[in-house]
Amino acid sequence: MLILVPGNLFSSIPYWPVFNVGNEKYSFLFLPVLLGMKFKFFNHIPQKYLKLLSKFLIKISAIGIILTILSYYFSFITLYGVCLLAVIFLVTMFIFRLKDNKNDTPFAEAVNGIRVLAVEKDTPASNMDISIGDIITEVNDVAVKSESEFYQALLKHPTYCRIKLTTPNNVIKLTETAIYNDTPHELGIVMFKKV
Repeated sequence: MLILVPGNLFSSIPYWPVFNVGNEKYSFLFLPVLLGMKFKFFNHIPQKYLKLLSKFLIKISAIGIILTILSYYFSFITLYGVCLLAVIFLVTMFIFRLKDNKNDTPFAEAVNGIRVLAVEKDTPASNMDISIGDIITEVNDVAVKSESEFYQALLKHPTYCRIKLTTPNNVIKLTETAIYNDTPHELGIVMFKKV
């Protein structure tokens, strides 16, 4: 992290870069600090929720840039600006946590089919436009409610797979693909296992 330090703090150190702006002296100070955040969410589809969260964080960053520019002209704004950004950030994260807790989980066990928890890349499932949170109700025209029923129905036509599923928005979708010898033996679907 690069920090702009006002005053004569580093002027006594030889070869330390010090520059003047008006009557003030400034120096750069590099701090090897990594900033980050950790946010767990359980009741939303990751791609959609992270996109929404990133939009809010970009807006907070824009506010930070505006406050930085204002603090150049009005030095008293600096401390208040940092405090304001911290409060806005914490309130935003708190609101997102509340939204996550209020939402019904798309990863609960499905009664009328099999819930999709993940889709592996470069597999037949990724080519079939199957998404996280979908509920698979039929495979090769056979109703399925467990992982074993899913694979038994898949073996009915081992070279072809036709899946009927319901999206999280309650839209019924049919998708199909041919399964070739060089494709993985599994479709690439991670399912909610019944206990």
